[in-house]
Amino acid sequence: IVDAHGPDALAFFGAPHCTNEENYLLGKLARTLGTNNVDNRARACHVSAARTLETRLGWPATTGRLTDVREADVIVVAGANPAERQPVAFDAFVRPAVNEGATLVHLDPVGNRTTRLADVHLAPRPGTDALVFDLLSARVVDAGGVDRAFVDRRTRGDAAFTAALADLDREAARSVAGVDADALDRVARLVADADGVAGLVGTGIESGPDGTNAAAALLHLLLLTGNVGRPGSGMYVLRGLANEQGATDAGCVPDRLP
Repeated sequence: IVDAHGPDALAFFGAPHCTNEENYLLGKLARTLGTNNVDNRARACHVSAARTLETRLGWPATTGRLTDVREADVIVVAGANPAERQPVAFDAFVRPAVNEGATLVHLDPVGNRTTRLADVHLAPRPGTDALVFDLLSARVVDAGGVDRAFVDRRTRGDAAFTAALADLDREAARSVAGVDADALDRVARLVADADGVAGLVGTGIESGPDGTNAAAALLHLLLLTGNVGRPGSGMYVLRGLANEQGATDAGCVPDRLP
């Protein structure tokens, strides 16, 4: 086939169910034959969250260890149902943290098994999670909850971001999202006052057709409050299959090497 049609007539499809070594060798075989037509389904599963983490923090993966979640004061779960989909992680780290006093906030339009453990349930209309995080950021600014030392030392673009929040029509945005104002205020106060906030996200916050990026909006909230780069803080991508992160890291994708 290569002799008759060239290497790009071939395609190689790995899988997040395969090991790092298997996915690495498949990608290596593809490139040895001269094509980048190698892929696996994990690249599309969390593309918004992964690209957000890569472009803003430098690497497309969870920012800390799951063991660190137990040190968080507030845990925000969005677009995910880890009580059912990632029960080992949920019961080993999230549930113990809540039992030890952490506040669990769950963003989900309907609610599920994870909601049962939550202290606060925000139920935005589908596709409006980004708007909810922007509203929380705006309320944190109003409440004086910005970690100014962290923002000045570790981020760029703060002035433009804060100006954009100032231009946000709060009541109109809240109406579009369909969330309760008192619940929003409570979550904003919790985030502003917490020593550590961890955001756990799944595929439910992936970008919609309108281009909104809920993962980026959540990361903005975490950065605004200095909640990246230390135990009990950060953004955690709850992958759905056994080796989604590994398949991508091992280079079984068309746009990057291992």
